[in-house]
Amino acid sequence: MLVINANKQKNQGATAPKGTYLFSTPAMMFQEIFRKIFLYNAIASQGTYTLSIQPTNGQTTVVGGKTYTWQTTLTDVDGNIKIGASLAASQQNLIDAINLTGTVGTQYAASMSENPQVSAATSWTTNTLVVTAKTAGTAGNSIATGGTAGSWDAATLGTTRAGVGETETDTGLWSSNWSNQSGYASVADVNDATWTNFDDYNQQGQGGWKNSDFAFTSDLIAAGASRKVVLPDHFGRAIRRLRKISPRIYTQKRTRAVLGAPFTAHGSNQIIKAIPLDTSRVAWMYNQHGGTTGMYLVIASVDANGLQTFGTPVLIDDNTDVELVDMCMVSTDKLFFVFPGTTSFATGRVATISGTTITMNAVVQIAATAIAGSATCETVGTDKAVVAWGNGTQVTYNVVSIAGTVPSYGANFNITGSPTWTKLIANGTDKLQAFYLKAAGPTTIVVSVSGTSVSFGGELNIMGGALMNSKYTHAALQIATDKFIWMGSTYDENVNFDRRNTALINVSSLTSSVGGTALSSMNGHDTMRIFRASGNDYYYIGHNSTAMAGKKFTVDTTANTITFQSGNPVGEWARRGTDWHTSGRWFSNWHSYHDNYGFGGQNVIVQVGTKHIMMGLGVASQFEYVSTDNISLQILHKESVVATINTTYGFLVEPISVNYTLPETTNEFHYKIRNNSASPIYLWQARTWIELE
Repeated sequence: MLVINANKQKNQGATAPKGTYLFSTPAMMFQEIFRKIFLYNAIASQGTYTLSIQPTNGQTTVVGGKTYTWQTTLTDVDGNIKIGASLAASQQNLIDAINLTGTVGTQYAASMSENPQVSAATSWTTNTLVVTAKTAGTAGNSIATGGTAGSWDAATLGTTRAGVGETETDTGLWSSNWSNQSGYASVADVNDATWTNFDDYNQQGQGGWKNSDFAFTSDLIAAGASRKVVLPDHFGRAIRRLRKISPRIYTQKRTRAVLGAPFTAHGSNQIIKAIPLDTSRVAWMYNQHGGTTGMYLVIASVDANGLQTFGTPVLIDDNTDVELVDMCMVSTDKLFFVFPGTTSFATGRVATISGTTITMNAVVQIAATAIAGSATCETVGTDKAVVAWGNGTQVTYNVVSIAGTVPSYGANFNITGSPTWTKLIANGTDKLQAFYLKAAGPTTIVVSVSGTSVSFGGELNIMGGALMNSKYTHAALQIATDKFIWMGSTYDENVNFDRRNTALINVSSLTSSVGGTALSSMNGHDTMRIFRASGNDYYYIGHNSTAMAGKKFTVDTTANTITFQSGNPVGEWARRGTDWHTSGRWFSNWHSYHDNYGFGGQNVIVQVGTKHIMMGLGVASQFEYVSTDNISLQILHKESVVATINTTYGFLVEPISVNYTLPETTNEFHYKIRNNSASPIYLWQARTWIELE
């Protein structure tokens, strides 16, 4: 399906004006034809009539150029209506008189003619009746109402629903596959007039269409405003039902951040980590391979719209190996870093933050052992952190205490047995959960802190598999006290070859156990992170060498279950239906040719206040991002609400089941997307998924 941005410009010669329907220069002669195809249907005006008490003899109801006169004893004059034995009977008589249904000569005069301008709803709702203009458009807003019986919501129709003339749609979604079979279909790329392929999904008789992946200018939708969309079918496939829809939603459109010196753009720059300092500031750590190379810290303030303003970047260390550096927030406006020092020994440093200004304090050696493999740190309590780094065939742990800005260190404690790619997650003020890979597979252990001493619980082998190859190819997140989600780029093929790769970990004192496992749709060697959306809803994003994808999942800590939502089958199409890819994935990148953002091509998502910001490195390795908030949208068909979509991560929306049966068989579908929120949003139509029958 092709997404086309429409406006009212006509053919202006050799060059297509921006926003026209044209998708290649040779097709310019068809521009006016396309313009007419993608017209959005006119909307009929409506008004509401209230009749809460019985009318009396001689009272009138006026609508649509006719005056209806209520009578106790019915006489045969066009417009006369019988007062019924009850209010409900009188109300039904009015419906039948307007629509010329019911019993002629009993409910209304035998010579009654059908109302020429309006039709009435087939039933009343709490003594109110909706009347609709027969001809759609703005003219219906002038249809007069009145009378002495009951009351109208206005002197003319148009208050209940305003009539709107036939207009050009904001967006046309072009159905590109004329058969009801799955497979490839070609679509035109609006931007460069080249042709690309995409899958036209078909499962159990459903024809699902997603738009092609090309750059598209987002459109702002004001609070309460709507965007009109038309989906025609030019190949004879009747559109009977809207099954799913999933628009991409942002509160701040894709923005290129401006970073001052010493920032230097370079194709190998990588965003490593983000930590929110409070509800309006976030710390970004990145490495830089141009200018003065090394690891940098920069602070951004975030305004009410999700727009970031960056301070001056400050060098942390000249090391550029992202595996060997980490940061954690040890107290308000204080960050701690671990990295290899000048002698490659484990080294720490504190940064003090004031607004967006950074004061980088002195470098202090932690221990005379070299960092090998990976380094990580995590906060425990206030002004204290635990650091861990690869050290030969073991991982060394050390407690860092910070007095002012000066870190001091305790003794080293080791986990042996060649663990690699260690990650630490805090679990209270004196306990952490460590995740790493050993020969038996992914492993977890409780790490306890007492003063500057560290002790360990029993190791737990989470599942089989050994594909992880960096500390970024597995992820963990605390979801409650003593409860964690773990996900890794490994598959457990030891139990029925089911390729599990996600686990719910429960902790009791110093003992860890697997509460439940699940199958995500992630591929091997993905870099990934996990994020909480709200409540028990989570997302992960992962990236491998070919694509980046995201997926929503829900955790039930009582039942010890992890449920991944099914939805768009776009990820790994060839593997759909196999034992490990039944649920598909959902794209998390926001441009087809800009999907290689951040470390390993992965975007970094951070929540700052109510805003969720997805940051990556785009063209020329510049910082680029979008942000989103809690957003509510309505999907409307002919002004009736089909579905309401509420989302937290607007850039990771799952297809929403709608299952809306169209009132008549049609070969085109007109709908609106309305912004229910109090603030403007950007609708990224190039990320809309439509599934129709």
